[in-house]
Amino acid sequence: MASRGRTRATVLLEDGVRYEGHLRDGEKAGRGTLYFPEGSSLTGVFRDGALNGFGWYTAEDGDRLQGRWTDGELNGKGEELSADGELLFRGEYCGGVKHGRGTLYMRDGGVIVGNWDQGELSGDCGYFFRGGENRLCRFGGAFVGQWKDGDMLRAYYVEAHPEGVGKTGAHLSQAELLFATELPRRDPRASSFRYDPSTSEVISSAPLLRDPYET
Repeated sequence: MASRGRTRATVLLEDGVRYEGHLRDGEKAGRGTLYFPEGSSLTGVFRDGALNGFGWYTAEDGDRLQGRWTDGELNGKGEELSADGELLFRGEYCGGVKHGRGTLYMRDGGVIVGNWDQGELSGDCGYFFRGGENRLCRFGGAFVGQWKDGDMLRAYYVEAHPEGVGKTGAHLSQAELLFATELPRRDPRASSFRYDPSTSEVISSAPLLRDPYET
């Protein structure tokens, strides 16, 4: 059906990609969906042949990435959702990758709040534990410090108790830790940790360094 020079059609593109939606003068223009051979899809409003405005990418497993797109790339605020609608990430994107402030919701109940640089955690970040049977994180708590290229360089442990009094770190309840707009400051009594990567010459440059992942 034609409307002001715009038609709706199905077009087969290169590499098995299929477009279903509106066209104007042979170009994608208006609402439409790109279907990719592996089962993923990209839906939204197209302008000048590319997605511009609000849209969403649906992976083959049903997970979804949504937000505002510019010239076919996600830029600005976006969200990642699981196939059943669970929020996995909310934050800033640039060029289609995480870049800027964001919050990552782990499937085990943990939460990472911090900064991303071209898809990698970098700068001031905090990993907030769900809590559970682990002795160190029995009541829930967090490692707060500096990350680079996805690795924790150095951090300190902040503990949260049900009554809201941290005995080894900041005096914050677990809810306050999870929803704080700023990362808690270090208590001088808090335990400190440092990333100690192996190299081609040594397994550990500081073998006596406390390992936060051991109980």
